[in-house]
Amino acid sequence: QLRQMVIHRSLTNVIFIERQPQENMGRIMSLADLMLVHLKDTQLFRMTIPSKIQAYMAAGKPVLCGVHGDAAELVLASIGGVVVEPENPKSIAQGILEFFRLPGADQMKMGESALEYYQSNLSIRSGLRKFEALFSEMAGQGRRSRSAIRGADMDRQVEGIVLGMRP
Repeated sequence: QLRQMVIHRSLTNVIFIERQPQENMGRIMSLADLMLVHLKDTQLFRMTIPSKIQAYMAAGKPVLCGVHGDAAELVLASIGGVVVEPENPKSIAQGILEFFRLPGADQMKMGESALEYYQSNLSIRSGLRKFEALFSEMAGQGRRSRSAIRGADMDRQVEGIVLGMRP
């Protein structure tokens, strides 16, 4: 259907490529200016952070995020992309125009912000640092009872480690 639309409209700036092996994706992503992540607007997807977002951020690419909830919050917190309404073609088009109306330096900065956020909050290295800090804190508490360690404080710390974005 999309291929027919491209032919019908005589578009020359749209290229379809076949499915590619994982090892080619870095090279392919390097050619893109903006990476789209789009999911249906469901309760489940509002609680999901698609792995594509992390992959795009790790590649230093700005994200056009058509997902409500946690994914949108992450993109906004990173200053690494534009958030649009999922399942809304006009909103998606507006987000694309918003991005491409930015000066080139601002587009690049958005990708750099995405990468910096990934490295500081989502990378394996940042997760290991958070675990190390938690374990050090727990070890420093000596004989404090397990029940004292449990509770809201522990939940907050573990949530921060797992999500990589909350204190």
